[in-house]
Amino acid sequence: MPAITIAMKTNLAKYDAFLILFVKSLVICLSFWFIYHRIFISQDFAQFESAFKNAFLAPTFFPLLSVVCILFLINWGTEAYKWKMIIKKLQIISFPQSFKAVFSGITVGLFTPNRVGEYGGRIIYLNRSNRTNAVVIAIAGNLSQLLTTLVFGILGVIFYYLYFSQLNIGFISLVLLLIIPICFFLFFNIRKIPVLFGSKIEKYLRAFAFFSNLELIKLVFLSTLRYLMFFLQFYILLLIFKIEIQILDALVLLPVIFLVISVIPTFALVEWGVRGSAALFFVGAVSSNSAGILAAATMLWLINIAFPALLGVMFIANHKLSINEY
Repeated sequence: MPAITIAMKTNLAKYDAFLILFVKSLVICLSFWFIYHRIFISQDFAQFESAFKNAFLAPTFFPLLSVVCILFLINWGTEAYKWKMIIKKLQIISFPQSFKAVFSGITVGLFTPNRVGEYGGRIIYLNRSNRTNAVVIAIAGNLSQLLTTLVFGILGVIFYYLYFSQLNIGFISLVLLLIIPICFFLFFNIRKIPVLFGSKIEKYLRAFAFFSNLELIKLVFLSTLRYLMFFLQFYILLLIFKIEIQILDALVLLPVIFLVISVIPTFALVEWGVRGSAALFFVGAVSSNSAGILAAATMLWLINIAFPALLGVMFIANHKLSINEY
């Protein structure tokens, strides 16, 4: 009987793995098909190429791009500070070390679902004895960023349907609004969850035992700051590529795009497709310039994912020289 049970569990695990892979592949394929249809069929690809050329030739291109680059430094500098703050519970590291760890994580996370491999890239800069606990502690920082994305995303979804849809979602809006305080309650009381649901998930939530409520508030604040940097980067890039979008429209549409990117399982290496298709769908509600929208989404991906990943490659390559000391 135990052998049968083990076999059934093994088959279920294989089925679940196949189903997850199928869903991810389907999402990625649909995303790229949507982009292909909007750019290569509905419009001539030359318009997409022209969007880049026109943006580069505009006198405002380099000043605005400089602002985007400054926001890039603030964004990832904040994440480096957040990682340094989190990991000091186990080991004191310098800010430059934290910065290298964050970028190395982006490199490793390129090939893993929803960038879960980022933790593996970050912990190589820690003492070997601290690496296992570091992965657990990192959950707190990840959940604080997810909390921020969920809160702004839910508000964005509500206002999106109020202003851009004819559907009456009064009851659904109320349900969505109730989710926000529930998310905050769970985040600040997550240590108590194992008591309610058993000890199976306790090892994943013990990270929160390291932090006081004041420290968790600080994590949420830093995550919100990062979110604001992403928002401003995307908004400025849309302006660079001649997308006429009002700030109030952006406050509704961009959080929905970030929410979609966060909840859809994908790989950072092909996240461009999901990001681009989501931007085309939602920003397309206020602009018919599909080529410009996709160009802005592409630049956002290149600046925040591709470029840091390239830097991470160099950091990892140099770190190999001293990895034996751990």
